[in-house]
Amino acid sequence: MKITNSYEEINELINNNDMVLLYFSGENCGVCNVIKSKVEDILTKYSNIKSLEIKTENSREIAGQYNIFTIPGIIVYVQNKETIREARYISLEELESKIHRYYNMIY
Repeated sequence: MKITNSYEEINELINNNDMVLLYFSGENCGVCNVIKSKVEDILTKYSNIKSLEIKTENSREIAGQYNIFTIPGIIVYVQNKETIREARYISLEELESKIHRYYNMIY
């Protein structure tokens, strides 16, 4: 998962792809690192989903613009619309189920 701190890069990815997953994390967040590897495993099943990671301590303005107040946080955009939002206590099974449903509708 590529790390970015560019609002323009995030917007460009969202506007030019049908499905985008944004992963908000922190450098010193152990849970974030564990969840990240599991989210990356999920994404290997869905090759058309683009993803970016945003480290909140380096990108506080971006986190604020996306209303991220706790980490880890995941936002999935489907055709430019925020469709899935998970934060703090994330059920990976539910997340994958939601992603699977939208993925099958589009691809």
